[in-house]
Amino acid sequence: MQITRFAMLWALAFFSILPYSIRAQELITNTPSPAEQSDATATPGVPPIAAGTIAVDVPILESLLNDGDGLEIMGISLERTLHTLERVVITVENRADAPLDGAAWFLLTPAYITEEEWKYAAYTAPTQLFEDLEPGEQVMLNFLGPTDGLLGEFKLSGWVHRVNADGTTSHADGVGYDAPLVIGPPLFMTVRDAEIYPVSGSAGEQILYVTMTLRNYSPQFAEVAYSFSLAQPGVEKPWENGLFNKPYQSLILLPGSELELTTRDVLEGLPDEPLEISAFLQQNIRGTYEFRSSDVFHQTVRPVTGPAN
Repeated sequence: MQITRFAMLWALAFFSILPYSIRAQELITNTPSPAEQSDATATPGVPPIAAGTIAVDVPILESLLNDGDGLEIMGISLERTLHTLERVVITVENRADAPLDGAAWFLLTPAYITEEEWKYAAYTAPTQLFEDLEPGEQVMLNFLGPTDGLLGEFKLSGWVHRVNADGTTSHADGVGYDAPLVIGPPLFMTVRDAEIYPVSGSAGEQILYVTMTLRNYSPQFAEVAYSFSLAQPGVEKPWENGLFNKPYQSLILLPGSELELTTRDVLEGLPDEPLEISAFLQQNIRGTYEFRSSDVFHQTVRPVTGPAN
């Protein structure tokens, strides 16, 4: 009986310790549990997805309300969501002494363009004409947002020209909105920066830094995988014919979130010539990764002199 009682006590002690040992070795990941996925909008620290559209009135400085040639842009308003531009309304006033005809439109220019944005527009809205606008009167012109697969961060500007009697046009006024507008599908990526530095003390090694922004504007968690290729500009299928392919890295994007990350890779034997970064984003759908978006960095990169950071 003494042996049996001792064996029972030993077994109770062992099994009371065993669950603690197992719990202490559990893996911690950023993969959401089924309970978290069922109520994504209640995730602490994650802003809820905006219902409907967001109204924005573009601020116009008082000094800019007096620089038009007869036709003046008095206001620009937007209707947008987190990742789309739904509508643009441009209000034009005739400040001349006679009725005027005019034409108005808006442009979307990549956010990294800082000068002469009109030369590098990625999207030009269809021009709208108006006739016989009397002195002191205003006209409100409604434009729908782009629907042609535009992707990235853009700055908006509104424009109005006078339409002359001979059918030609002349610039009257323009107003810009520098706050970046994000346009793309609910799940997409953009490349923000890329740089190559030599490794200090090494004859041929270089460090490639690539900064990307991953976006998930859907109301659900998204398991994604990102990668990029380094290749000569214009190379077909850079993921097959490039100089370097970043192995796909997977992570979880919270609903309604943006994640900026920078990768660091040590490479060897890169040519001293301009190179191009092409990035790719996939989403895990029931165990199979499906392509979602790609982006090519707007500038070529090449090694620079100086020690690596």
